[in-house]
Amino acid sequence: MLDHIGLDRMRLPLAIAVAVGLILFVAAPAGASPGRYVIAAKGVLDGAAWSFSVRGGDGQRCYSGRQERLDVTGAWNSGAATCHEAREPSREWQHILGLELNAGGGGAELQQTSARVHFLELLLSDPFGGDAYEPEWRSLRTRALTAGQRAKAKLGPGYRFAALASLRPFCITAVRTFDREREPLRERKVPCEY
Repeated sequence: MLDHIGLDRMRLPLAIAVAVGLILFVAAPAGASPGRYVIAAKGVLDGAAWSFSVRGGDGQRCYSGRQERLDVTGAWNSGAATCHEAREPSREWQHILGLELNAGGGGAELQQTSARVHFLELLLSDPFGGDAYEPEWRSLRTRALTAGQRAKAKLGPGYRFAALASLRPFCITAVRTFDREREPLRERKVPCEY
């Protein structure tokens, strides 16, 4: 009889410990640990394969750019990365990260938009202020990550991405954003950053 009473006394603290552990596990914030990088955009330009990846979690949103090139000396890689505080986009559009892809200054850039932007028009200009070429509008369709990619990367649904690549140096001097039906949302000039 005493053994039975002792077992009951041990079961109660054990049951409480399990319940508290389960509550803490369920209540843990979704972004408490970093997600894994997923590809937001990729392409090939002038013999260089490039890609941009993103991940969330741990209170941050991190971006990684990578390029791979095969030339006469063999394969080489380069890249760039940056992290920002995790929050919904404060603007409909923002430049995130760029890669230089060739010796002539051409490159690729990752653009991020809010969820309602489905198309972008970016005005590309000569970053050196010369007249090497006339400014030109480039149209891009934005892309949302799939639900599986968002879960793997620990990201919410509030972001869309687009990437731009060019053989010549460029900077963006104006942006037009459009919704799913190509209705204009906003047009604005932006400072040239190269």
